[in-house]
Amino acid sequence: MNPLVLIHGALGCGAQLEALKSELAALTDREIWIYNCPGHGKDSSNIPENGFEMGELAINFGKFLRKNNLLGADIFGYSMGGYIALLAVRNHPERIRHILTLGTKFHWAAESAKAEVSQIIPEKIREKVPKFATYLESLHGGNWENVLRATAKLMHKLGDNPLLDDYTANFIQHPVVLARGSRDVMVSAEETQTMATSLTDATYEEIEGWPHPIQLLPTEELAAYILKKLG
Repeated sequence: MNPLVLIHGALGCGAQLEALKSELAALTDREIWIYNCPGHGKDSSNIPENGFEMGELAINFGKFLRKNNLLGADIFGYSMGGYIALLAVRNHPERIRHILTLGTKFHWAAESAKAEVSQIIPEKIREKVPKFATYLESLHGGNWENVLRATAKLMHKLGDNPLLDDYTANFIQHPVVLARGSRDVMVSAEETQTMATSLTDATYEEIEGWPHPIQLLPTEELAAYILKKLG
């Protein structure tokens, strides 16, 4: 059976997906892997000096697939994880079969990057949403603020140079489902539909009632949806 790989989003880590992995394991005999991006979670002490860079994250994901000899894997990429999967499939077509993204932001420009970065300033989060600061600390430990700053640099780089556009999307031939929750205020239906149109073999789906943060999604329903789309 084809292995299933889960990739977390920005500001997240692999530990976020453990409950989802458990739900999936109860529904399928498939081998399930969680990919933790370098510099996140337990690896948050290894943040690159110049911050995160999406292309480098995709390269590292490709190395993970090779190291574990994964072939024909089905990928569930949440938010940033979906962007990583779509970048990686071009260089590793034999290692990826299908891709499902959820809540992945595809429209990046200088202004939109600036708007996103304004939402992840550590000092602002600590002051205005202390519960979220505590949650981030539970994921990344004492390095959570550095994870945010490194992610801000990633967003600025994407704003200046988006890596997925109409041209690069033409080279992705694999079947892709681009999903978005109807209550997602970070990712628009328009940008997701536009990317679905740019890809060779992609469909857009909107899931009623789902917000953006994965920790707020119904885990059992998400697991069933993943297997329905990547079965």
